[in-house]
Amino acid sequence: MDKQKMGLLRKNCPVETTKHLTQAQVLDQLYYNPDMGTFLWRHGAKGRKAWDRAGYTRADGYVVLHIGGRYCYGHRLAWLYMHGEWPNGLIDHIDGNPSNNVLSNLRVATKRSNAENMKGPTSASSTGRLGVFKDTRSGKFVSQIRINGKRKSLGVFASVDAAYDAYLAAKRAFHSGSLL
Repeated sequence: MDKQKMGLLRKNCPVETTKHLTQAQVLDQLYYNPDMGTFLWRHGAKGRKAWDRAGYTRADGYVVLHIGGRYCYGHRLAWLYMHGEWPNGLIDHIDGNPSNNVLSNLRVATKRSNAENMKGPTSASSTGRLGVFKDTRSGKFVSQIRINGKRKSLGVFASVDAAYDAYLAAKRAFHSGSLL
């Protein structure tokens, strides 16, 4: 998907724009299996058949459906479908897999607890480990964590594994939203 479409998708998916849909409208158009996390169309229309799989998975792993004239995230629609109301906050994928929309894998979260549940490093990571970077001057590994929005150094280590172990210990102690 090109960047322009991605931008449009982001604009069409926030909480405010999807609240135009009601549970009744979603129930009328979709079937959601909470044990598999999948959606099926209840009715055929424009090139699709009734009971075809609904939505697609973006490159970043999130499931997106076009419903009610707007693009909506599958995890938010699953919440509306099962609970009858839009979630009051973000929806966190407990296992960190944005494609896994099984109901038991979804929970309402704050921005902070959602970030604390991050399972892996960003693509900018030089070490491939969450909370660890390599100090280019010394060649050693630095471990750090954010606590209440402030960065806290956990030390400098000779190996990436030792730095990551320090990060995991701190994450378990200070990030209540984390399941690592």
